[in-house]
Amino acid sequence: MGTFLGHFFPGFTLSIVGLWHLFNSAQAFFHNDRDNFSHRHSGFALLSELNKTTEKISGVLGVLASSVFGQELFLHFHSTDHVGIEGQYHCLLQLIVLVSFLSAVTVTLSPTSFPASLLLAISVVFQGLWFMNMGFVLWVPELVPRGCALQTIEHGERTVTCSSRDAYLRAHALANLQFSWILFTVLVITASLCLKLASSSKGSTGKGSAIYQRLDSSTGQDHSMDI
Repeated sequence: MGTFLGHFFPGFTLSIVGLWHLFNSAQAFFHNDRDNFSHRHSGFALLSELNKTTEKISGVLGVLASSVFGQELFLHFHSTDHVGIEGQYHCLLQLIVLVSFLSAVTVTLSPTSFPASLLLAISVVFQGLWFMNMGFVLWVPELVPRGCALQTIEHGERTVTCSSRDAYLRAHALANLQFSWILFTVLVITASLCLKLASSSKGSTGKGSAIYQRLDSSTGQDHSMDI
């Protein structure tokens, strides 16, 4: 149960927040000392900066974020059709939310873990994109899978129903394909961003080393002249 806008806007917001956190975490990791990946650039940097909070309450923010993702796990019970196409989309959504929940708990317990922070960002982006995808496929009649239709049932609620078993299986397979396509897209974006930041970080480190060597060399010459 829901509406197109009720899926699109929350999904769009989640995607933007996830992309922001993905870029922020990766940039902090590759441009700073990896061993000093701090709370400020960990999983809850956005909340900390927006609320002008400090590292002291990052654990509280972690617990709150984990609680939100934990509560989301019960969204499946709000689905109009638990065994139909909408139910399948919600089941796939729960897989993403579960990953978000586990990674949020990990970031809370280990705020300096870059893999956990990266996984949290990926799952939030994925969750947002999947939520938007649900809005299009389940609430735009022209985009409903072939052989299925958006119909009004009891209490004025609307849901997608399929005309035959074959149509249901085709729509079920399409949902799984969309899940794989969106995940692949998110992983490609993540890998490209990390490779770009890693190469730029290596370039800056190389320049710094060259400057240091020149300074060290000139210092050695000055000492030899004094002798």
